[in-house]
Amino acid sequence: MNRTFLSARAAALLWGGTALLLFLAWLPGPEIPQLYPRLHIGELLYYGVPGTLVSRYMPFEPLLRFLADKFSFTPLVDPALELVLCGLLFVFLRLCGAGRRYAAFWAALGLLCGKAFFPGMDFNTEQLLVALPLLCLLCVLVLRQRDFSPKYSVLAGLCIGLSFMARSQLFLFPFLLLALDWLAGRLKTPRALLVHGAALVLVPLAMQIPWLYMTNAVHGKPVLFEYERMDTNIMVSGLGIVMTVDGPTTALAGIKSGDSVIAWFLRQHLEHPVRQARAAMERLWLAFSWQPLLWILGLAAFAFVRRGPPLVPLGLLLLYHAAVYTLIMPAEVRYFAPAWLLLFTAIAAAPLYAGRAASSPEGARVSAPRPLAAYIAVLSACAAVCMALCAAYPSRAAGYSIRIADSAYLESSGSSWLMADAALRELNAGNVERGKDLSRRAMLGDRDNSAFVRRAYLLSLLASGRDIHTPLDRLLSGSLVPDYDRFELLALGLVAAAETEPSAKLAKRWESLQLFMRGNVMFMRRVRTPQEQAFLKLLWSKETSALSWTLPDYLAVLPPSRAMNIVAALEAVGASTPEISYFARVRRYGGRP
Repeated sequence: MNRTFLSARAAALLWGGTALLLFLAWLPGPEIPQLYPRLHIGELLYYGVPGTLVSRYMPFEPLLRFLADKFSFTPLVDPALELVLCGLLFVFLRLCGAGRRYAAFWAALGLLCGKAFFPGMDFNTEQLLVALPLLCLLCVLVLRQRDFSPKYSVLAGLCIGLSFMARSQLFLFPFLLLALDWLAGRLKTPRALLVHGAALVLVPLAMQIPWLYMTNAVHGKPVLFEYERMDTNIMVSGLGIVMTVDGPTTALAGIKSGDSVIAWFLRQHLEHPVRQARAAMERLWLAFSWQPLLWILGLAAFAFVRRGPPLVPLGLLLLYHAAVYTLIMPAEVRYFAPAWLLLFTAIAAAPLYAGRAASSPEGARVSAPRPLAAYIAVLSACAAVCMALCAAYPSRAAGYSIRIADSAYLESSGSSWLMADAALRELNAGNVERGKDLSRRAMLGDRDNSAFVRRAYLLSLLASGRDIHTPLDRLLSGSLVPDYDRFELLALGLVAAAETEPSAKLAKRWESLQLFMRGNVMFMRRVRTPQEQAFLKLLWSKETSALSWTLPDYLAVLPPSRAMNIVAALEAVGASTPEISYFARVRRYGGRP
């Protein structure tokens, strides 16, 4: 005779109380949040501004952040996304057979404790956008498990494609899912393999066509997913480094231009299997140490609940996510936020199968897909907007210089960022007075204290021969400036000082900038093993390369003779690179690099 020691309600309260204490007691705190730079990618894509940075991030998060700034609803973004995630948690629990009250209880608990697995970091929005299609995919996989039909495979492919709009971590998941379907005997005929394979693989790829078209125009070749960003992480992982690195890792890995990063990565695993296995285990331990009780409760849910078919796709997604960020990518606390959400979802679903379910799953099968379809439709509409902007980007970028020269266009846009960009273009063309006027108007219209706008204003002062140290010091001390923006402003101060300060004082300023770069621009999040210590020394030996990212832009607004004098002063204290010297020499003889 079957006996239930705990009723479903008692089990739910027990698990809920435990989870509440868990999230209140184990808020993630292993890493000080970095103030990541806003690379203005949303602005580049929205306005059609030429530049290679437009493809460094997938479009969901940059566009959302830009639109939130433009229309002044930034404080609402993260709470709204968290609310939608809790709605998807409600849908999943209904698909598991939960009653409305039970599902609403856990959705509310997730909303109250959401900051535990989505800590207040600058990239919080990105991780929330990664989690949205992930939960949509989870719900679709539950339906697909019950009804293995092409329509649910198409929906699964659609959700995977939507996840690509935010980040590329599901790039191998379609092939894993097809392999498991084949092993389970679901793909019994070649036709079934063809239909479901096309749905899971070709649908996400088809959604990437506008992105491929844009990257082909920008880089001269189609680029799948983020340009260099994923490659950089794969390189760091291939070197046996446990956590992520900020800096010129591409050059340090020794990979030649045109070589396959994936082939190099696989070769590293064959040549150094022990090193790679040790790094993977350390990443797994780090992920556990950041949320130990959550992992224990979540894994217990999988271990002790045997009558929960919806937990199968949930466990599959969790294992896949953990494998990607332990075997393929280096670890970082924010990368595991979606995994923590999946563990929380497992804890919420477990009581439904530990005792008597809150209600029969039959009715939930009818009602739950309706809100799920609404969520997927909204995400698909957002993805369509992103892809439309990507498809239009090459033609819009080609006409940008004409639009930006039109004063009426600048005024009608109402964008201080756009006006600051126009100011920089005027300064680069030698039109100093016009550039000063535009940068001043951009400053007056700037509501967000944009570092880009302020930097354009300072460059206009520098180009006109005025001292910028007083306004620069005021800017650096008056507000919280993100690390990379602060680096660019400090580098601008170094350029200005090269004209006025003696070599000894300039050398001290360069030394101070080096120290700042080592902790905030070019750094490793963990240095413990001999491999990591050696890489850190190599990274710091290349620290002047960071100046190559910024100084040419500063020198471009100055007359060639001033630029050459500044480069000579910087070379005297070791604060220059061959790229910067080459830029100045080309300018000196009237050319453009």
